[in-house]
Amino acid sequence: MVRMRPQVRNASTCASYDRRRGWRSFGRGVAAIFLLVSILVAMLFAAAGATAVTPSKMKRAAYDSPKLDPIVPALHVPTARAATDDDIPGVAIPASPFSDSVSSTTDLDDVFRIALTAGQTLTVALVGPSGSQFNIYLYAPGTASVKDPDTPYLAAAAGSSYPCSFSYAATQSGTYYLDVYAKTGAGSYSVAYSGAGGSDDDIPGVPILSSPFTGSLTFTSDYDDVFSIALTAGRTLTASLTGSSGSDFRLYLYAPGTASVNDPDAPWVAVSTLGNYPRSFSYTPAQSGTYYLDVYSYSGDGGYTVTYSVSGGEVGLVLSADPLTIPYLGAVDLSVALMDASSGSLLPGRQIEWWYAQDDNIQRNWIMGGTDDSTTGEYSLRLSPISKRTYFIMRFPGDGQYEEGWSNFVKVMARAKITPPAVPSRVRAGVKITSWGTLKPMHTAAQNKSSHTKVYVQRYSHGTWRTVLGLYAQKYSNTSSMTKYGVGVFYQPGRFRICAVHQDSDHAKTTSSWRTFTAN
Repeated sequence: MVRMRPQVRNASTCASYDRRRGWRSFGRGVAAIFLLVSILVAMLFAAAGATAVTPSKMKRAAYDSPKLDPIVPALHVPTARAATDDDIPGVAIPASPFSDSVSSTTDLDDVFRIALTAGQTLTVALVGPSGSQFNIYLYAPGTASVKDPDTPYLAAAAGSSYPCSFSYAATQSGTYYLDVYAKTGAGSYSVAYSGAGGSDDDIPGVPILSSPFTGSLTFTSDYDDVFSIALTAGRTLTASLTGSSGSDFRLYLYAPGTASVNDPDAPWVAVSTLGNYPRSFSYTPAQSGTYYLDVYSYSGDGGYTVTYSVSGGEVGLVLSADPLTIPYLGAVDLSVALMDASSGSLLPGRQIEWWYAQDDNIQRNWIMGGTDDSTTGEYSLRLSPISKRTYFIMRFPGDGQYEEGWSNFVKVMARAKITPPAVPSRVRAGVKITSWGTLKPMHTAAQNKSSHTKVYVQRYSHGTWRTVLGLYAQKYSNTSSMTKYGVGVFYQPGRFRICAVHQDSDHAKTTSSWRTFTAN
């Protein structure tokens, strides 16, 4: 598919010509600066919004919003750089985009030197791992250290959502310092940046910024704004465009390998709808790679807004528990595998949450118990103490690559702790003997009415024990930590033993030990 260009007429020559080629003789003009940046790697968190930045001399501590530290795995910091990138002068900034790792406990800062000239605009975008808060700061030439919270910075973006980004126009030439700072969490990050030398007029364009973003077009001199965006096969890009009144702006998507949007025969893979704004399209790529989003002025001048999102892939979460029945206050081992639902391959380096419920209706009252991390995609948790029936389920909260997902649930049954009725070693025959045993945990009055405990009496006769009585407990009494159950029995002369069996909806079947006594 190709997009058709309107035929326009040169006012001085009245000669008809193709707009895409003809206006080149007038020069491209000066494009409005949209150095819009994001990550050109598969870690793009496309649906997240940009964090607003007000360049000021606030303390770094004041800029950072409070946030609890997540549970994170230990990270290995490359030894070749660990000693030099922790503070100014840092290391020379790699080509964009680049990746590394930081940790709020072991490696707070990665500092990079970057040379800027006065008037040059630097745009930077950062993506960090799920559950983290990584911030990125720009410090002026002559700054001594990023460790001092009173050191002023020129621009910043806080990673409460990703990608986070900022743009800064240098007021003086010199060496600036870019600092990736781990406020909470640990893991790998990616940084993409562009300077004033980049052009958004044609492919390769500039890296796309967080959604939504704004820009402007001029029909005669700046009719294309091109943005590169990394897409993964099977993940749907949805983009929407709104233009100024009286304009006819359109949105095109070009495939990897496209040389130029200036070629009217260049095929596009998606184009926005026509008619009233907003104009939109959705496209699911068959191949992964760098695509090019072109905001194009078919006619008219003015500003525009682009909103976009990329759907995440689906995950599979498989949960198992061992054992499924445990003693009172025992432990259960949970095993979880986090996989790509399409390929079945494990997804390493991601955080999951474990949830539990102990009520009868497992569709509600789920409580988040904690988080776990894995470098392999396989997770192992040992949870204790468990005093009653408990359901467990795992949740993957989603990230820039994959959508939220839930595992199957498992039910773990705990046995109550029960003692046999307390009967003296000798009792009087023919007299009602009331004896009491105990249950932990304490049971509710409603549970006690359900006759959850049954008592069995056996008599020794002719060399073997024979059951002579089985009856439910007749009395219940609660204390602060346990339930007492009682039975009253008339015994004939002989040798006896007694035990109790307990089972209810919250507890698996369990049998007490035997207590032996003599009636005479």
